[in-house]
Amino acid sequence: MQKLFIIGNGFDLMHRLPTKYVHFQNFLRENFEYTPDTVESLWVEGQQLPDGDIVYNEDDVVRVIDSLISQTDYKDSDWNDMERSLGLLDYSLINDDITDVYDKEGTLHPFHTGNNYEDAYSDLKEVLKMFPHFFKLWVSSIDIENSVTFKNHFFQELIDVKNDLFLTFNYTETLEILYNVEIITHIHGVRSKENSIIVGHGNDDTVDEGTYHEDFYTNEIHHFLRKPTQKVIDENHLFFSNLRNITQIYSIGFSFSEVDLIYIQNICSNIDTQDITWYLNIHIDDQGNDNRKERATYKEHIIDCGFKGDFDTFELA
Repeated sequence: MQKLFIIGNGFDLMHRLPTKYVHFQNFLRENFEYTPDTVESLWVEGQQLPDGDIVYNEDDVVRVIDSLISQTDYKDSDWNDMERSLGLLDYSLINDDITDVYDKEGTLHPFHTGNNYEDAYSDLKEVLKMFPHFFKLWVSSIDIENSVTFKNHFFQELIDVKNDLFLTFNYTETLEILYNVEIITHIHGVRSKENSIIVGHGNDDTVDEGTYHEDFYTNEIHHFLRKPTQKVIDENHLFFSNLRNITQIYSIGFSFSEVDLIYIQNICSNIDTQDITWYLNIHIDDQGNDNRKERATYKEHIIDCGFKGDFDTFELA
């Protein structure tokens, strides 16, 4: 009997690790000098170095990132909302910082005005391309060894580190450090490996053509911040093709966000799920409320992804 464990951010939160989006926001506000929630220019101009490279002030870059994400519809209590927010950024907010150019007769000069828009949106693109850098800084700052004071006995008894398979959406090494799990698929990368972190939204929409072709830049930004899920699947094809001996699936702390459902679809398409039982984790919060409604929603998502087996629940109390 081989089990598959699907691990989400709730697993790290269960171990009291500071991995919510609000912790990321706090990290930015505590480590960079800027005043949050103030009306300041979103146009950060780069400075050219003697070698020709363009650099941007990191405090200003972080301020713009914080401001744009904070002005979208998100909830700081749920991990996947931060990624969803990246697909809902209102780039047009920078328009307030762009000066229209008029000729002597007071007529709008489209060419010179267009140049201003091009410069502003080009800078905005470079600023937002730095988002993964700051995200990696935050993830790398999470101290597992000194933050976690316990292991979950029930989880430790449930897993077989030599036989079971582990698919984690977390960037931390919690499984490795606390439970000595060696063979893990970090589907979105792990902080200990250079340039492996994958974070992004799942919004396929594009921006219509703008008056000054600013859509060229905004669509580039939108594409850059999008999670390349199909590429991730292709690069992990060996994992998905080696699931044939799975008889049980356990999902722990995984929120089944829309952008990540493609991975569940691939799991279900690579195995015969009719004889498999999917175990959903019962989570009880600090107020004594359990996640009954969330589990019902998760079950619907799993079925929609092609799962035809049975469901059950388990607790890591």
